Amino acid sequence: TKTYGDGTFTISATGGSGGGAVTFESSDPTIVSISGTTATIHRAGTVTITATKAANNTYNEVTASVSLTVGKKTLTVKANDQLNIIKGAAMPVLTYTATGLVGSDTFTSPSISTTATDTNTVGEYDITISGGTLANADSYAVTYTNGKLTVVNATYTVTVTNGTGGGSYSEGQTVTITADSRGGYTFTGWSSSDGITFANSTASTTTFTMPGKAVTVTVNYSKNSSDNGGGSSSGGSSTGGSSTSTTTTTPEKKPNQPVT
Repeated sequence: TKTYGDGTFTISATGGSGGGAVTFESSDPTIVSISGTTATIHRAGTVTITATKAANNTYNEVTASVSLTVGKKTLTVKANDQLNIIKGAAMPVLTYTATGLVGSDTFTSPSISTTATDTNTVGEYDITISGGTLANADSYAVTYTNGKLTVVNATYTVTVTNGTGGGSYSEGQTVTITADSRGGYTFTGWSSSDGITFANSTASTTTFTMPGKAVTVTVNYSKNSSDNGGGSSSGGSSTGGSSTSTTTTTPEKKPNQPVT
């Protein structure tokens, strides 16, 4: 089984006597076309691939066939969240993201709307998405994901030192932060002088509840070393301390196998 959007693949055949040449044919080249031993997927569907071994002075021609199904590609269409719109501001433009399109295929003009009629009332509102025009639609299984729009009284800034997740958040909102990876260092935890309570201060990705003020959170590291030296790092500066040695290995990828 293959999926629409998969790359070209090699086909082969075994068995049969004699040295006759083997050729391959697809029952529907608009689904899967074959050139030599290379098959190319064009759309979803089912085809029969036939291998033919030519006759020679000793043996007759022989054929063998196999059915191949090309499944539909999953396309996820999500209404983008519109978060932390300040009360009384203009309504935001509603947008979407389509993930999973193949090649030059396009998805346009979905129906997208929200239950909010203005931004005069603080709260959370649904953003609904459906429909749209999809090129090569028969080759996709489309999933729609709604979004949300939030209207708040004010937002406050989160600054993340040596990590990601900073930005503007409203009071009470859950903030997700992630520590950067640093070569030669090991993550040791999060800290803040702004009274932040982390869900797990020793996890490289964690959360906290946004207070009604701007805050700064900092990633802390210890330096890796194979000798007696070493140190620790908080927000980019180093101090003396204990050390560890870290070794990372990455397994080799196995080559793709031929498909008959």
